Order: sequence, then C-alpha cells, then structure tokens
Amino acid sequence: MSPAVNAEGWLVWAAVLGLGGWRLASLLVHEEGPFAVFARLRAAVLPEPGAEYSFAAKLLDCVWCASIYTTSALALAWQLHPAIAALPAAWGAAVIVESIVRRG
Repeated sequence: MSPAVNAEGWLVWAAVLGLGGWRLASLLVHEEGPFAVFARLRAAVLPEPGAEYSFAAKLLDCVWCASIYTTSALALAWQLHPAIAALPAAWGAAVIVESIVRRG
C-alpha cells in the first residue's frame, strides 16, 4: 500500500490522522497510561500552581494544543507506513465505541 493519498482517499486519510491524533493527545493530557507513564510525564513537566508554564507543559495541559503535534507526527509517520498512523486511530475508535456502549 502506497502512503500517497489520492483524490478519493483524502477523507479517509484525514479521519485516520484526526482520530489517531486525538487519541494520542488524549492519552498525553488526560490518562495515566500503562504503568502510569503519562501521569508521571505530566508530573515531571507540569509546574507548581502559580508558576509559569513551559512549552512542554502547555502541550501536556491542553488536548487541542497537543493534538496539533500528535496529528502532525502521525502525518509524518504515515509516510513511513500508513499502519503506523492507523493504530492510534483504531485505539480511538475503540474508546468511542466503549463510551457509546456504556451510555446505552
């Protein structure tokens, strides 16, 4: 499978990157992650209350901010192999389905 996006595939490409980028950003900003790796990362980077935020701290405190970088990284990863970008998108789809099922 070629990583190039043709005219018909741009919507799928955008959906995969958007969903995958959101999932990675959500992991970084909101979740503990396996072995609390994301929680420990946030604890190491986020400042004490009242202190000035660094660039890294701003990224780990805002899903919208983090998603710009995670989605851009996935777009670059897509060039290596589309499956690299599809995996986080599949994680995101699983989370959305689980949220819907729990509400139901």
